Amino acid sequence: MGVTSSTSKKGMREVVPAWVYTVVVPPEYASDHVSACAEGMTVVGPNSVQRVNQSSLETDAFRWSRGFTSGKHTFEIHFPKELRGQCASVGVGLDSAALHSKGRVALVGNNKSSWGLDLCARRTFHAGAMVKKYPQTQEFLPDKFYMYVDADALQVQFGSDGQYYGTAINGLPPGKPLYPMVSASYPGAVITMYYRGQANVVIVTPVPQQPVVMAVPVFVPQPQPLPPPYTAGGPAVSAQPPPASEAPPIEKKEQAI
Repeated sequence: MGVTSSTSKKGMREVVPAWVYTVVVPPEYASDHVSACAEGMTVVGPNSVQRVNQSSLETDAFRWSRGFTSGKHTFEIHFPKELRGQCASVGVGLDSAALHSKGRVALVGNNKSSWGLDLCARRTFHAGAMVKKYPQTQEFLPDKFYMYVDADALQVQFGSDGQYYGTAINGLPPGKPLYPMVSASYPGAVITMYYRGQANVVIVTPVPQQPVVMAVPVFVPQPQPLPPPYTAGGPAVSAQPPPASEAPPIEKKEQAI
């Protein structure tokens, strides 16, 4: 997934989290699927639901089968824009979050047990109150997008194959299972959600290397060879003294009386 960084309201670029490129599906999560859903929705596959409620003045939601208290998780969501109607939301909630509303609302984020993004209004909500505009560019998220649930940092971000939209939700409750959720009010809407995996690496800041101390070379004078024998104009004359056995005898002179 190639994405570019988002630009915040203050002009600061929010860096794409490096962990989103490292996700793998743990074996114990491989069978996770769409779980509880409102009566106005029906499960049409392990990853898909369809809203069968024909009233556009009500809202129905579903949630994932697993809630997360730790780890960093990526979900791929398919929710065509033409099936979002006037109100559709996505985010996370506790297992006590409502799955149905008599009114047409952004149900994920409409109560104290959920936090969500209204895909139509492009606003985030919690406890029924608007938190902020999102994304800052105010563009609509495409038919296929990604939700990043960071249960360690207690945040939710969104992205697509070509864009990273930045952090949408902050301040999630620690230690409580957070279930991915989606709501819809458009009759016949089909929504698909895939679990793409959990971050499987720990990014460690490298330890600075100690400077290498180079040894200073020490000059050791080498013995020089003796000059060659002198040969100019005659036989070579050795520079070495003759052996003691060849030294000429010393004559003794008698002292006169």
